[in-house]
Order: sequence, then structure tokens, then C-alpha cells
Amino acid sequence: MVSIANSTSAGQFCLGASYGGLTAMQTISYSAPQPLTLVINGPNSLLTGETGAYTASVTLADGTMLSNVSAVFSMFDFPPALGEMSFQVASFSAGTLTAIKANGKKRYVTVEGCYSTGSAYGCGSKDITISPKLASIAIIPPANVDLTALPEATLLSTPFTANARYTDGYESVNVFAAFDFKVNGSTIATYAGPLLALGTTSTGNPAYSGFHLLPPSVGTNTGAMLSASYMEGGITKTASLDLTIANSINSLASISINGPATINENSSGSYTVIATYDDGTVKDVTASVGLYSTLAAPPTRMLTAKYFSTCERPCV
Repeated sequence: MVSIANSTSAGQFCLGASYGGLTAMQTISYSAPQPLTLVINGPNSLLTGETGAYTASVTLADGTMLSNVSAVFSMFDFPPALGEMSFQVASFSAGTLTAIKANGKKRYVTVEGCYSTGSAYGCGSKDITISPKLASIAIIPPANVDLTALPEATLLSTPFTANARYTDGYESVNVFAAFDFKVNGSTIATYAGPLLALGTTSTGNPAYSGFHLLPPSVGTNTGAMLSASYMEGGITKTASLDLTIANSINSLASISINGPATINENSSGSYTVIATYDDGTVKDVTASVGLYSTLAAPPTRMLTAKYFSTCERPCV
């Protein structure tokens, strides 16, 4: 018996035989197998850490459809981007693909399957997207800022930002998160849009300038919370930071005039103005005030001091 295995085109071969010192030759022609259409079934995309099952179905030239055939599968990675280290994106075994690593970007693999019935042969392929799976986010505070003593009524020049962390261990910095700032449980400010675009992150998404915090004025040290929310690939993660706003601006409680209570005719007296604040501290503010006197009916003389300021808090 002579059989032709896995031929993809028509051709000829010679068949020879020897017996009793004689030789015979015969040319044998064979036809091309009938083409078949192979479709690979399974998910079009996976997140890192997920698995997908893939099968093959074929349609023969006469329209006959065969499901879940025993195709020969193989998988190919797309090459990494220029300058990237090579790494394994996925693995494939016994019809199951496992998404391993994406390094913060969408990656692509191709699964190919081939099938032969002896009289028909064909191959098919499927491109599969491997995406990073969001695991958590972290709020990154400005460097050299004491979160337990934020200065009140002072805009922080360096912003809070958010980093995204993925199941494959990758971390993307400065992602577009929505921030919410609460003091004593009440929302003071929210930020759900970019203040300034700064190019792109390592994942190819836009990078943003973050949230510039402006703690309000408080009469005493006050607890606050900054929270952030970020969504990617249909997954939302949140994070929060506990903060304390320090009562760093003292309120003026009273002023007093120090000096002689009596001044003789044609003589003078020296006077100072002392400011007392709500935390008990005192300060000589004579140079910052206006002194004036009013003269009543002689011989009474009276000196009055007034403290002038156009600020909400003392300009000292």
C-alpha cells in the first residue's frame, strides 16, 4: 500500500520494483487535497493571569462542518517594542493559553491551528490581545511634606499623584486618577480632570500633573482624607491617605498699649503696642500700627491706639 501524507499540492513520484533480476518502474500522480476552512474558537483577549481555552472547527469544500477537531496548534509572540527587553507574554499547552506578562501595555500573540483529513487540508489563525490587569493603585504624596502637619491655607507647590500596579508586577506612574479631598468627612475639593498633560506614561496612556492640595484654614489641628479612584480595563481601584491639617496661622485675640498713664505738660511719653494671639503668644507690633490721640477739654489728655490690617489674618 502506498499512501500520501500531508501533501498540500498535486505532484508525481516514481514507484519501482525489482524481482528475479528484472526491474519495473511506474510513475504515479497524486492530486492536491481539497482545501478546508479552519476557524479557531476562543476568547479574543485575556488579562494577565487569566487563561483561555481554544478549539478548532473546519468547513470542508463540500460544506460539511466539523467541530472541535484535533488540530495541531502553535503560538507566536509579537516581538517586543524597540529598546524593550524580551519577555514571555503567554504560554500555550493542550489548547489552553495562559496570559503571563504585559509590562503595562497591550500585547499580542497569534494561535495557529492546522488540520488534515487525508483528502483535505487547511490552517487558520487567531490574534489574541493580552492586556495588563489592574491590581491596585497608590497615592504618591509630595516629597518632604509631613502628612501629619499640612500647613493650613497654603497651596502645596508639588502635587499628589497616583500610580497603578498590575497583577504581573508592573507599575505605571502618574496615571489619570480622580481625587477627592475631605475634611472632617465633608468634601472640600475634587479633581476628575487633567490640570496639565505631561506626555504619556509607560503604558502609553496620558500622564497628568496630579492634584495640588490647598488645605483650608482651621482653628485647631484637623483630620482630613485624600482619596483617589482609577479605572482601567473595566476594573476600578481606590486608595486613600489620612492627613492632618496643622493650625499654623494664629488668630489675633487682643492688643494693648504699654506706656505711662500720665504725661506732664510739655513732655512726652513712649508707647508700644503688644498683640496677643489665640495660642497665647505675644508680639510687639508697634511698627505696624497707627497711633493717634484726641484732645478733650483741658487739662485731660487721652491717647488711643488702633491696629490696622487689610488681611483676613494679621499682617505681621
